[in-house]
Amino acid sequence: MAEEVFKFKQFCVTQKASAMKIGFDSVLIGSWANVDLAESAIDAGTGTGVIALMLAQRKPGLHVLAVEIDEHSASEAELNARNSPWPERVTVVKADFRMLSIENPVDLIVSNPPFFEAFSGTKSPSPRRAGARQKLFLDFNELLSQSQCLLKNEGRLCLILPANEKQGFLKTAAKAGFYPCRCAAVASLPGRQAHRILLELGKSPCPCSEEKLVIEEKHHCYTREMIALTKDFYLNL
Repeated sequence: MAEEVFKFKQFCVTQKASAMKIGFDSVLIGSWANVDLAESAIDAGTGTGVIALMLAQRKPGLHVLAVEIDEHSASEAELNARNSPWPERVTVVKADFRMLSIENPVDLIVSNPPFFEAFSGTKSPSPRRAGARQKLFLDFNELLSQSQCLLKNEGRLCLILPANEKQGFLKTAAKAGFYPCRCAAVASLPGRQAHRILLELGKSPCPCSEEKLVIEEKHHCYTREMIALTKDFYLNL
């Protein structure tokens, strides 16, 4: 059972009411997304707000708009932002990302999107959890088309997907005018096939940097790469 309060080195996340609890995917994309040149960002489907808070910690001065459609999750994310060291830089809105309207386009959109096909046999018994995990409220076409509208021309879209979704997603992305610039294949252990893909996409074709990230050398023993990526967040690193 997930802890009601998840403690990181610089902030805590209450997750009692949120539809989805903190998982490793969120920590991966929150640690990996490139924030170096970003001054403004959107966390699409923020859940508890953990990714938005990670981005704010990593880049002083970065302003993050955390968007969440679920009322209880949005309220909890707002509480977490208010109790964090960066309440003035993380703004939570209860909104449908598909309908989101902003005054100025942003530099970065980050998302841990719902990727289980709805009604595919993986449906959650909880309607709120199902909405968070499955493509009920936001499918890839909608995520890409809305990101085109909200991002600056030089902006980037970063997200995490199951490895078997990569090729289909990239075809869909190309039709929407997005091209991969950075990709990391994530495997649980050495010699294992990748089970997740971290992607950074831009609006113009460019060479794509390919990386491989192995999480553990053996069970319960992180690799040096994982420690370097997540050490600013996990208490035990």
